[in-house]
Amino acid sequence: MDIMENENLKLLKLCSLLLQYPAEDWIALTDWRDEIMQLTNPNNRNLLKGFLQYLDGNSIDQLCANYVETFDFSEKRSLHLTYHEYGNGRNRGQALVDLKNQYTKVGYQIMTDELPDYLPLMLEFCAAIGDCAIKTILYPQYPSITKIHNALIETDNDYKLLLEICLAAINSSLVPEEVE
Repeated sequence: MDIMENENLKLLKLCSLLLQYPAEDWIALTDWRDEIMQLTNPNNRNLLKGFLQYLDGNSIDQLCANYVETFDFSEKRSLHLTYHEYGNGRNRGQALVDLKNQYTKVGYQIMTDELPDYLPLMLEFCAAIGDCAIKTILYPQYPSITKIHNALIETDNDYKLLLEICLAAINSSLVPEEVE
C-alpha cells in the first residue's frame, strides 16, 4: 500500500516529521507542505495549516527553544510514551525491549538513537507498516498520547494540533466496535 494513498498513514508520517526536533533542512522542504494542502479531510488540513503558521511565525532558534521547553523539560509532555505508564521503573525497560522486538519482527530498522517509544518514531513505523501497526503499536499508547495532548491544551501549546491529529488517526483506523 502506498503511504500517500491512505490519508491516515499520510497524517502519521506528517506528524512524525513535525514532532521531531526542529531543523532548518526539513522545515525548508516543500514536499510535506504540498501534502498538507492535498489532504481531503478539511479538519486535518486546517489543524496542520495552523501548525504551519506556528512554524512560519517563529525563527529556528525560537522553534528549538520552544520544542525543548515543551517536551524535554516536562514529564507530562514527554514524547517517550512508555514513561507515562512506567516512569523510569524496571517495567519500562521490558516495555522498550518488547516494542523494539515488534519493530524487528517485521524487519523495520530503527535509524535513530531514540528509544523505541519515541512518538515520532512510532508514528513513522506505523505509517510505513499500515493500519495493523496502528492497532498493535499506537492504540495501546492511546492513554499516554491523550495525557500529552491534554497537557499541551493546558498550556495552549501549538503542538496540541499534531497530537489531536494523531488521536483522530488512531481512532479512525480502528473498527468501530474496537473503540471503547
